[in-house]
Amino acid sequence: MRPRTALRNVDSGAVPVRDGKDPAGPVVTIGAGALQAFVDGLR
Repeated sequence: MRPRTALRNVDSGAVPVRDGKDPAGPVVTIGAGALQAFVDGLR
């Protein structure tokens, strides 16, 4: 199963994350490294 996000291409900076069921809702900004570590931990 392929990941739904292209985190392999995130080198630095911040990644905005939003609830897909509420596209107009608030955004949480997560550091790219922290998000990558989280995703790696799920694998």
